[in-house]
Amino acid sequence: MMKKSLFIPILAMLFVAAACTSPDDLADSGNDGKQEKAIKVGDYYNQGLVKGVVFNVDETGQHGMVVSLDEKSLQWSTLESSVIAGAVYVSLDYGLDNVLGIKDLFENWAETFPAVAWCSSKNPGSLNTWYLPAANELRTLLDGYAKSPELQIAFEQNSGTALKPAEYYWSSTDGGGQIAYSYRYDADLSPDQDLYALLSKQESHFSRCICRF
Repeated sequence: MMKKSLFIPILAMLFVAAACTSPDDLADSGNDGKQEKAIKVGDYYNQGLVKGVVFNVDETGQHGMVVSLDEKSLQWSTLESSVIAGAVYVSLDYGLDNVLGIKDLFENWAETFPAVAWCSSKNPGSLNTWYLPAANELRTLLDGYAKSPELQIAFEQNSGTALKPAEYYWSSTDGGGQIAYSYRYDADLSPDQDLYALLSKQESHFSRCICRF
């Protein structure tokens, strides 16, 4: 059933911003708010709700993305009809926008969007710390994992389930109608090529959850 309005508690949004901030083993300087030690790809991230592996950082080493240690094969949607008319929520770069769009439109999203619901189940209450990545976030994750021995070793050292970059994973980016964006890595492709695929939302594919800090 479609919703008529969306209410996001201000407190929840503030908690989202605070919950994914810095690893426990990276001390804050207490002076200018910057961490004394830069975060790097492969670091284990353990802060509040977020326990995972850093797979991307910016040039400052202070901000980036964390991926969950687990994954699950799920459908994008169980609906037989068109999910989002006109593909209103189709961000390629920020999966949380896609997730909030789905939650805005569907009261029963937790039952009809299994991949989104699984990532959301990692968050207590109405928080949105963990989410299903957008297409470009997913590409950054799978390409990075395939090319980074440090990242692969980090999953082994922290009892994580290894990613399968050559397999298709769901993104949260809607493709319109009954299809959504998925991605897989192929070492034989040139940098200007990709393996995005618009697949049926009722197919089951691997899903990973991410968080930004």
